[in-house]
Amino acid sequence: MWSLSLSFYAGNKYVVRVFTADINGSGTDADVFINIFGQHGDTGERKLDNDNDNFERGQEDKFTLDAPNVGKLRKINIGHNNKGGSAGWFLDKNLSSVLSPKVLIEDIGNKANYEFPCHRWLARNEDDGKIQRDILVGGAEATDVILPYRKFISSYTFQLYWTFPVVASFVVFYYSCLQMSHLALMDSLASKDYRS
Repeated sequence: MWSLSLSFYAGNKYVVRVFTADINGSGTDADVFINIFGQHGDTGERKLDNDNDNFERGQEDKFTLDAPNVGKLRKINIGHNNKGGSAGWFLDKNLSSVLSPKVLIEDIGNKANYEFPCHRWLARNEDDGKIQRDILVGGAEATDVILPYRKFISSYTFQLYWTFPVVASFVVFYYSCLQMSHLALMDSLASKDYRS
């Protein structure tokens, strides 16, 4: 249990490259956020921002995040706050060009690269109206069975940690186990061939 907690709180760098689709209206003026999930927990929600005009049509944007080392990546949660004149955003999985729209993450500390293709709108007035999506490594969209509790866990764990360090370590460990069980179930379901 202690090694899990120590590795979770160790620092890491993630280089996040976001590719916006090259179709009409695909760029966004909204604030974009990402949460990276791995085998040891998540990074917490991080705003993707730099000095550039980000998330425009057909554009690649690059961000470096300092965050906890979450181990082998499982999924991301990416979305926006729906603010600005043109809030809708389209992430695509078109892999035919060098500038193919998707999210790529380079895990500097663990020397690994991950791809998260989406091929969906994140817009209130397009597709299914969602402005936030869970995307598994490789592109399958995750269901949110265990994860509704993540905001509760993230917001109170650090308060607990300073008051009751043993309780906080248990909360992180227990939540990580629940999350890993859910992701293992999703991986096993995704790998089955249901065709007759």
